[in-house]
Amino acid sequence: CDGAPVGRVSLADGLEAGTLLLVKACYQLTDPDTLQDESFTLAEVKPVTGRTHQIRIHLASVGRPLVSDFLYSSQALDRESRWCPRVFLHCSRVVVRDESGSLCRVDAQLTP
Repeated sequence: CDGAPVGRVSLADGLEAGTLLLVKACYQLTDPDTLQDESFTLAEVKPVTGRTHQIRIHLASVGRPLVSDFLYSSQALDRESRWCPRVFLHCSRVVVRDESGSLCRVDAQLTP
């Protein structure tokens, strides 16, 4: 994932965390209940460091919290949970070394 840094947020315990972000698509939807426009961004995100909740915290800190993220967002949660009942975060690739030292890569495509 080549992308621009979302930022470096210093956590309470003094540890820094870096995250790269590549915007893949932008969507504008009108809420049928309120008739207000809502915008959503589909992004490819790669944590440079591995802090707990790093992606969730960084995206919320720039005003783009994950859909249905009850911990880091207070906006539109009731409406979002109707069509997305879980935090909308998908891990598409994991790469680790196995016991012999070989790289093992697992890909998981996001399905509609």
